[in-house]
Amino acid sequence: MVEAQIHIQELISKNPIHPSVPTKEYPFEFEISKIKPFYGIENSKEHLTTFYFACNKINHDDALMLQIFPMTLVDQAKYWYKNLK
Repeated sequence: MVEAQIHIQELISKNPIHPSVPTKEYPFEFEISKIKPFYGIENSKEHLTTFYFACNKINHDDALMLQIFPMTLVDQAKYWYKNLK
């Protein structure tokens, strides 16, 4: 949980999500570690499908999904995300 909070703080300064999207509390049952990290070279549709179903098992909340999604990105994918305008 602490690692996720650190990761969130890292993304706050370069967050492409509009400020009008509300910040949500993470469901206790949700485990980001169960979602395989996306490096930007794998099948993006497969990653999005896995992510979508993992989130929907707990709670279908678009704002929460927007908060969680960046934590699944690493390397090239994380760089791409941080540079969205």
